[in-house]
Amino acid sequence: MIENVQFRNFQTVDAERMVELQGRCLAHCPDTGKFEPGFWRSPGYQDGKNIIIAEDENVRIVGYAATSSAYYSNTLEARVFWIDLRTDPDFDKHLEIKDSLLERIIKRGYEIKKEENRERAAMGATYFSQGLASIDYLKSHGFNHFETMLAMRRELSDTIPKPEQIPEIQIKPWKMEGREEKQAYLDARELAFGYPLGRLDLLEHFTHSKLWLGGTTFTAFSEGKIIASVMALSNGLLDYVFVIPEWRGKGIAKVLVSMALKYLKEQNHKQAWLEVYSHNTPALRLYQKFGFKTFKEEISLGYLLD
Repeated sequence: MIENVQFRNFQTVDAERMVELQGRCLAHCPDTGKFEPGFWRSPGYQDGKNIIIAEDENVRIVGYAATSSAYYSNTLEARVFWIDLRTDPDFDKHLEIKDSLLERIIKRGYEIKKEENRERAAMGATYFSQGLASIDYLKSHGFNHFETMLAMRRELSDTIPKPEQIPEIQIKPWKMEGREEKQAYLDARELAFGYPLGRLDLLEHFTHSKLWLGGTTFTAFSEGKIIASVMALSNGLLDYVFVIPEWRGKGIAKVLVSMALKYLKEQNHKQAWLEVYSHNTPALRLYQKFGFKTFKEEISLGYLLD
């Protein structure tokens, strides 16, 4: 045990103090993000079992490591357990706490792999490309760069293209009321991406977040079935743009993005932004036609749990 520091699992009362730690980290490294307290209460963290807290003798949180079973990577051919690893830069100058947290969260990753009966899994972390210290740290501990994601944005004061409507389908704002509608959405999203993206309990938790309460989906239906969708969230983010395979090439995504941009503008946002994998050429072309431009690159690092 590191002197004067104890490691334990997350408790509900820790959420606010974790946000405070994120603020201290942001002051030293603007590359890092910040989450609302309710984020850490997601079922994906298994009531704190997937979050490890480092606490000093003054009962101050000086670091944490969190992981959740997040998504499937075609590049790694593995389920990725996303991690968020942070320590107070003033307290952990020699990275001893960070090293210990990383070791413990990787061990937890092996446990999750076994619990979920995964044949192949990896720990994953994402940083903006200018976050060299964080990237180099993980690379020195066995992580490798496996994907690049582009963060793109556009001004909402610019003219929003208005694609032609598609008569045989219905597109509308849709808040996914009730468990049945949420499950139908998840099923359609899985069909579009080719692998599961989220669980019902996680989606239900998300729909109580600030991001969702000020947001919506724009969803396309054919004969009552979901064929395409996009989320427009309260921070100006367009997320989970998808069209199921048999409906691609008909211009549906253009209509969805146009409606989502108009919605964000009506909500008084100045900018819209999104994230897209650098190798997803069709999506990149679509977003560029709408005036989105890359402003940051995000580097995904992976550690295979063999």
